[in-house]
Amino acid sequence: MKLGKGLIVTGLLFYSVLGPMNIGNINAMAVDVQASESENEKETVNYNVIYSINGKTVTTKEAKELKLKDKFKSSENIREIKGKTLIKDFLPEYISLLNNKDGELSYAVTNKTVFVDIVLDKTSKPIYVNFINEKNETINDPRLNRSRNIFVGPWTDKVSVSSIALPKEYKAKDKDDIVIEKDQINVKLNKFDIINIKFIDQDNFKITDKNLLQNEFIVPEGTRIINSNDIKLPSNYRFIKDTKKYDINNNEIRVYVEEFKNVAIKYNVNGKSASIDGFVNMINVNVKARSISLDSIPNDFSNYKMKGNKKDFEIRNNQITIDLVTDPIDNPVKKPNRVKPGKVTNHKNPSALVKNYKGTISTHPNKTVSLYDSKGKAIKNRVLAGDSNWASDKTMELSGVKYYRVATNEWIKAENVYEYSASQSVVETSAGQFKNLFNSKGELATNRGLASGSRWLTDKTATINGEKMYRVATNEWLKASDIK
Repeated sequence: MKLGKGLIVTGLLFYSVLGPMNIGNINAMAVDVQASESENEKETVNYNVIYSINGKTVTTKEAKELKLKDKFKSSENIREIKGKTLIKDFLPEYISLLNNKDGELSYAVTNKTVFVDIVLDKTSKPIYVNFINEKNETINDPRLNRSRNIFVGPWTDKVSVSSIALPKEYKAKDKDDIVIEKDQINVKLNKFDIINIKFIDQDNFKITDKNLLQNEFIVPEGTRIINSNDIKLPSNYRFIKDTKKYDINNNEIRVYVEEFKNVAIKYNVNGKSASIDGFVNMINVNVKARSISLDSIPNDFSNYKMKGNKKDFEIRNNQITIDLVTDPIDNPVKKPNRVKPGKVTNHKNPSALVKNYKGTISTHPNKTVSLYDSKGKAIKNRVLAGDSNWASDKTMELSGVKYYRVATNEWIKAENVYEYSASQSVVETSAGQFKNLFNSKGELATNRGLASGSRWLTDKTATINGEKMYRVATNEWLKASDIK
């Protein structure tokens, strides 16, 4: 009721046609009294809150299980609701707002309904994980304690094995989801050992190079030997001991390696720079080396005479210079006669099919290569060095065997060489895992690889096994598909 004004007197109240009067010593005063009329009260409105998780609407039953407040009343006309209000009054602690962690954003109210996307940070249903071995015995390893209790949705009946965090010494044997029984799951594990790799240089000092990325193995429990083929080295490292297997001692293996660099060999003949076919033009040495001994260069200098008695050559800018005197007895490559392209008959050997060719070839490394005459007969007093480059002007098919000509009557079998193009550039490996390396025959290098995002100098390109490759070391090639 509303308060109105009336007249109350301490004695008698008189009215006249003139209105209220003061009679004698009777005092009158105006006071507030409750009015008889009533005012309409404001209506109370019901509002709904609809939640969704990953695009799926949460049902009324699920909302109840998650302890979500999905209805509220208000006497005011609400057009929006603050995220902070939802966090404080509507959501339990294990649920947060999607993309609105601090609650600064507001949610519109449409037709007395609020739509809210939420995320389960954790849920109210704890599950105990019992880790077991092959014999179904519980594994009592303190390193597994952090993973023994997990939380899942109240209505979840299975747990994905991949969602369980495990220390790297363990791997789950099962890949399928595991059914929850009495708030527990049993997860069978395989145990592994972590073997540390200690890289040692030739002076028995430990190498701490961040480029040696592989510093440990994870192997089945009880493993006693690591094969050298399983150890990945960057392309600028190599083993310095011919060890095929490494014994594990105290969860560690010691691997002797060295970092090397490519040093170019420049030949001067009678004071002038010369390119001598068949002579090694690149050699790998320890990265700390300052000179190279003549004995370490696999060349036959019988047709030349060394200038002076120099035995050691100083490395300058990754290059050494060897001075020779006298001219070579034979020039192994001559310019081909100008003939029309196409088939050419070898008159000395009518059964051979000779074709004009213009290109460069290189012998496969690590061994000398035999030469043959135009009849396919081996030449006894001359061979080509491994990893030597040659110009060729003709190819020959003889008795089903392909040859390249490298001198007037000297041919080399195609199986002992590869065609290449000179390419002085820098390549960078693409992102991802280690990049595999291959030799000039296309065989996988099992103990070496290149780190992703690393840059390498290349001097040749070739098509090997049908794929374009770049040479990044003496006998190491990188696929073009692994380059940025």
